[in-house]
Amino acid sequence: RAITQADIDAGAAITNWAMASSAEAASEPADATITFGQAPALNILKDLLPAGQVADVAGENITYAITVTNIGNVTLTGVAVSDAFATGGLVRNPDAVGDNDDLLEVGEVWSYTAGHIVTQAEIDAGVTLVNTATADSDQTGPDSDDASVPVAQDPALDIVKTLNPAGQVADVAGESITYLITVQNSGNRTLTGVTVSDPFATGGIVRNADIAGDGDDLLEVGEVWSYTATHIVTQAEIDSNGDGDGFLENTATAGSDQTGPDTDDATVPLTQNAALDIVKALDPAGQVADVAGESITYLITVQNSGNQSLT
Repeated sequence: RAITQADIDAGAAITNWAMASSAEAASEPADATITFGQAPALNILKDLLPAGQVADVAGENITYAITVTNIGNVTLTGVAVSDAFATGGLVRNPDAVGDNDDLLEVGEVWSYTAGHIVTQAEIDAGVTLVNTATADSDQTGPDSDDASVPVAQDPALDIVKTLNPAGQVADVAGESITYLITVQNSGNRTLTGVTVSDPFATGGIVRNADIAGDGDDLLEVGEVWSYTATHIVTQAEIDSNGDGDGFLENTATAGSDQTGPDTDDATVPLTQNAALDIVKALDPAGQVADVAGESITYLITVQNSGNQSLT
C-alpha cells in the first residue's frame, strides 16, 4: 500500500492484515502496524524588495517581500502571518509555489508584500529600522524573521539675508537700513538649538511669524523661519566710504545642534556727497561806506551741506 499525504496528515497508525492459504491449508491472519512520524514545521523569510533601500525621506515607502514555506511533512492549517511594522497590513500575492488555497501543503511557498511608511521621528532618531514578521499555524509554533533598513540622516540649513525693501542706499547718518533674514531646514531631519546671529544688526534681530512652520523652537524639515534686522548708519561709515569700498557689507549666521554654521551677507551701497556752503554778509546789516578810514564788518559762515565730514 502506498503511503499518502492524507495518511501523514491524519497521523493515525495503519494496520495491514495478511493471510496465506493453499488447497490443503490456511494460515492464521497476520498483521503489521505502521505509525507515522509527524514533523510539522514552517519557515518565514522577510527581505527588502528591492535590496539596498535606505530610509532617508519621511513619508517614503520601504517595501518588503515575505515568504512562508512548509518545510515539514504535514499540511498546515490556520496559517497566520503578521507584521506589526507594516503600514496598512500585509498583502498576500499568488503563491510562489502552491495552489492559492488556505492550506499550506508540504513544500508550498506563500508570498506576501509589506510596506512601511518612514516617519520623521524615525529619521530624527537615526536608528536602523529593524522589523519582524511572524508566521504561525495550528500545527506549529511561531517562526519569525526580520529585515533591517539603515537610516541616513542629512541635517542641513540655509540662511539668506536680503535688503527689505530692495534698493536701499546708505547716505544719511542715523538712517535705518532694514533686512529680511530667512532660515530654512533644507535637510531631512528636525533641527534643534537653532541660533541666528547678526553682529551688524543694531539692537539684535527680531523673529517674525514663520513663513512656513508652526512657530515653535524646532526647525522641522521644510520649515522657513523669518527674521528682521536693522542697522543704523553711522557718520563714521559714511566718512570712511564703507571702509573704502563704497559698500556696507554685513553677514548673518545660522547654526544648530545638528549642523555647522551657514552664512549669508547683504551689501548696501554707500553714497558720499561732500559739499560746503559759504555765506558772507554785512554785520550789522545796513552799513554804508561814507567816511575814509571807517571799518566795514562782515560775518562769514561756512556750512557742511553734504553728508560726510570735511577735513
